[in-house]
Amino acid sequence: MMLQALLCLAAALPGRLLAGPERSASEVESGSPCRLPPMQAARDRLERARAMRTALYRRPAPDRPEGLSAVVEAYRSVYQGHDTPGEVTGEAAFRAGELLRVFGWMGPEYLDAALVEFDLASLLGRGTPFEARAVLETGHIHRRRSNLVRAVEAYRGLAGNASASTGRRDEAAIWEGRVLITLGRYPEARGALGPVAERGRNPLDRVRAHDYLIRAWIGAGDLEAAAGALGECRAALGPISGEATEMGRRVRSALERMTAVAALQRAITLRRQARRKEGLRTG
Repeated sequence: MMLQALLCLAAALPGRLLAGPERSASEVESGSPCRLPPMQAARDRLERARAMRTALYRRPAPDRPEGLSAVVEAYRSVYQGHDTPGEVTGEAAFRAGELLRVFGWMGPEYLDAALVEFDLASLLGRGTPFEARAVLETGHIHRRRSNLVRAVEAYRGLAGNASASTGRRDEAAIWEGRVLITLGRYPEARGALGPVAERGRNPLDRVRAHDYLIRAWIGAGDLEAAAGALGECRAALGPISGEATEMGRRVRSALERMTAVAALQRAITLRRQARRKEGLRTG
């Protein structure tokens, strides 16, 4: 039911881009049935949409918005005629959402439409790479719109999705931790970041996770724990950073760029200054 509702909602959203009355999800659920038009093979439609997208980006930037609607409709034609979940239909919905997100500067309705497409992509592309990518994009849109709780929900859902790749789950967990830090929910942030910092598949993700994990401890006011986390990071990833390999070079660079190091130094300095002032007042 969810998939059919989203398919109908997408058909009523911008395509011709914001032409025709929009229908809410609740109206779609309870309203008249949505009839999907017969179309050519989904794969052929997808190839046509890809070619149209390439042609769109060959236009001068000021002329691109004029051709956006036709490309979005071309991608929608793939799943509107062939709504069986799979990589082809999942990619079609994802690419439509991607285009609408890129043109989100034209108005919030474009981002609203992008969210519908990404929801569709996560359903149609279930079990394919487009499921995880769509959920990540959903989280990013909510985060940029300052809908942080909804962003956390999206990232957390992907981080816990066993069918997603380890890399995508780790990426989602890092984003979840970052947003939780912004919300001041430090224990939850540490819970999201800790597993990636300790045993993330990609050493670069482990560095990133440690960077935000240290910030979570700083935010909570536990500078000793923050310093301990920094020491653990250096001990765990130092050997890799010393390797004469491309990964070794990248890890070394990532360790040098960790922003939490300077943040911890500032926090320690501020605490010392505060204690010094307090001592002068009470001395």
